[in-house]
Amino acid sequence: MRDQAGMVMSGIGVNWASSDGGIVTVDPAGLVTAVGNGATNVTATVQGGGASGGAAITVSQTVTALTVSPDQAAVDALETLQTDRTGSGRERKPGRRRGLLVALP
Repeated sequence: MRDQAGMVMSGIGVNWASSDGGIVTVDPAGLVTAVGNGATNVTATVQGGGASGGAAITVSQTVTALTVSPDQAAVDALETLQTDRTGSGRERKPGRRRGLLVALP
């Protein structure tokens, strides 16, 4: 915590909060982590009342790569094949989803 002159103030507690925990989370030290796309606000309030401040945060995570496994397969008409896809990008960790590929006659 710093005062209006930029000097460090010790012993001052701050409560951090996100208006939408589905978009960002905020830890007790004020570290903001994106968890979903959207817009939200992060606020800091001095414990015991008094000053507060905030910031508008917009998260726009995008997938930059997509891998489908298996990358080759043969199926007969009307059979199905279970596939996996793994996406990666600027999100915290890759996501893994299951899909179903249907072969048409």
